[in-house]
Amino acid sequence: MKNIKKYSDLIIEYIDWLVLLILALFIVILGLLSNINEKVVMTVTLLLLEILAIGAIRDRYTSKKFRKTLDELKNSNIATLFSEGILLDRAQTGIERVISQTVHYDWLSEIVLSTNVTIAKLKLNFTNDPAYYDAFEKILEKGGSVTIVLADPRSVAVWLRYKEEPNPNWTPKSPTQETAWIRGMEELAEESYRLIQWKNKLSDEKKIINKLVIKIFPHYPTHAFYKFDNKLFVYHYPFMERGFHAPAFLFTNPNTVTYQFLLRCLNSIITAAIPLEEEYNDIWNQCQSGLLSDKEVANAKIIVKRKR
Repeated sequence: MKNIKKYSDLIIEYIDWLVLLILALFIVILGLLSNINEKVVMTVTLLLLEILAIGAIRDRYTSKKFRKTLDELKNSNIATLFSEGILLDRAQTGIERVISQTVHYDWLSEIVLSTNVTIAKLKLNFTNDPAYYDAFEKILEKGGSVTIVLADPRSVAVWLRYKEEPNPNWTPKSPTQETAWIRGMEELAEESYRLIQWKNKLSDEKKIINKLVIKIFPHYPTHAFYKFDNKLFVYHYPFMERGFHAPAFLFTNPNTVTYQFLLRCLNSIITAAIPLEEEYNDIWNQCQSGLLSDKEVANAKIIVKRKR
């Protein structure tokens, strides 16, 4: 039944062209049989011309109606955008797009196209991937800059916030593997170790690293920042949730107040952070001694004393 309806709809849609084709074939056949006179030819020709004219008028009407529909839709969408302030918000804030989840975004694709890269966040998640180091080295080779800031695993503020994260050691119901953050402080220490080893390797190879900055942040970074030239991605670390579940917002207009505010936040993190080379020995020693383990974090007690 569906096929019959499909073919019937096609016939109705192209009925004028089918009639035109049949008449043209009819004239050809009569001509071949020599059973056609001038009056028949004239009549059929006029009929063909009428069919063509009707088809042209129909197509013109359909096209005009379609254009009208498109104009109405366009005007409606623009009116909706203005009424909801979306265009105005975009102009004032410079927001370009929203990424639904940061965990699935390919940051490397942004890095390879950039000249100046700044990444400041709690945990980096790329320090065991050689492709990132290759991309950073290419940036440094062409005179660009790379600034990397991650959280200090010894920080009391980071420990307090880490204890809010889903973890089988202190969560009654063990979370899924995707949600769980296991060995959090030890992972931060390992990332710090890999970064300093990479920087030392570049130094030993006599590479130019004067524009390579690696720091640790002694407080808790409430937002993550990825800055690729003038493209600034920002997402926040939610309470009782993993940061990679958060949406990321891209801002691209440095002249807006919003962009300037976010840039100040990023710069304040970089300014307050400590050069990793000054602290990595102590961080690594504490990690090797088990002082940054989940057991230590779970059993830690924070005592606040108030002086009178």
